[in-house]
Amino acid sequence: MTEVKCVLSRLHCLCSYPINRTKIPNNNSISDIRNAWTELLESDDIDGILINKTKDAIKFFGESSICELLSWYYPDKYPMMNLNSESGMRFFGIDI
Repeated sequence: MTEVKCVLSRLHCLCSYPINRTKIPNNNSISDIRNAWTELLESDDIDGILINKTKDAIKFFGESSICELLSWYYPDKYPMMNLNSESGMRFFGIDI
């Protein structure tokens, strides 16, 4: 669980709801987290279904956390995007 807490401490999106940094490890087993992250990160096809499955498997680990984890794990494949960055892009006239 120490490694899980280390990963969670690096997710910027959890700064908005820092309580989730403790809720995630306190309300999920290490095997549930490990299995969900492994399935997500080792999948050949990451889509909305898999993202929802990961959200359902890990309590308090939401879509922003999942997207940020993917962007850290696959920096050349998935950009670091969340609602705040999408809003910023729209402000500059770029529709995502």
